[in-house]
Amino acid sequence: QPFRLQGIHTPPPVFTRTIEASSKAEETRLDQALRYLELEDPSVHVSVDPLTGSRLIGGMGELHLDVIDHRLKNHYKVDAEMGPVRVTFRSTLSREVHGICEHRFRGSASTQAEVTSVTLQLTPLEEPHLPSICSLADSLRDALSPELAQALRDGAEDAFHGCGSYGLPLDGVHVRIVDASVSSESSASATVLTGINKLLQKEDPLFLEPMMSLEIVIPEQYQNAVVGDLTRRDGHVDDMKHMPNGLDVLLVAQAPLRSMLGYSTQLRSLTQGSASFSMELDQYAEASGSSIQEVVKMIRGF
Repeated sequence: QPFRLQGIHTPPPVFTRTIEASSKAEETRLDQALRYLELEDPSVHVSVDPLTGSRLIGGMGELHLDVIDHRLKNHYKVDAEMGPVRVTFRSTLSREVHGICEHRFRGSASTQAEVTSVTLQLTPLEEPHLPSICSLADSLRDALSPELAQALRDGAEDAFHGCGSYGLPLDGVHVRIVDASVSSESSASATVLTGINKLLQKEDPLFLEPMMSLEIVIPEQYQNAVVGDLTRRDGHVDDMKHMPNGLDVLLVAQAPLRSMLGYSTQLRSLTQGSASFSMELDQYAEASGSSIQEVVKMIRGF
């Protein structure tokens, strides 16, 4: 009997690094190598920063990105440099916003300039970590061709991948396109993308940061030191269990990823190399209070 194997689930990357070829001649080889890496490893994600245009490579952790760097240089023989590790933040809205957004396309020698417009309504979803969605008003959907309607949705999807003042992916927002005056698919997508950007740039964004679930196994004598270190990292312990050997303790905890860079080195230092831990993404949660300044600094890089 035929059967189907279950696919591999890979969570979205929470660590990214910029990567740049050493010269124009190396860019083609770098792009080809990155395509091969994505095919070989489904947890590798390659994208482009919407603000700077830099290539970004995302992975599951600091060591994972180090391995990718090593493979690019030693297996694919690509001369490229990776930037420092960056945490992947996201953004959302705190209140409903709406507006009419116009976009002017310059004409060429044979064509006239074109002015397009869309009326947008952006509403926060109940859960900020849910994926953003786009819909068209019934009257607009009936008036447009399927191709133009899809182009409007595509413009919103492009905005969901990176928009606003910080160029962050947008979560937890319902974009409703109420009206549109567009004549081509390219102008439809560009007008929606530009309109969402303009509306978001007028608002104070809410930053969403990755919260990690941790399981830490330590000898009992180091428990207070490890718990104290987690507290200083804005983390908290949810559960504590004794292991079957009677000597070790299992700590189940949560902490923001921004404070966990280099944690394995610190944990080895606190426990004289006798601890082990695992960490995976739990959810994106709103950054608040004193952590907002730290998040902004990490996004800007200064």
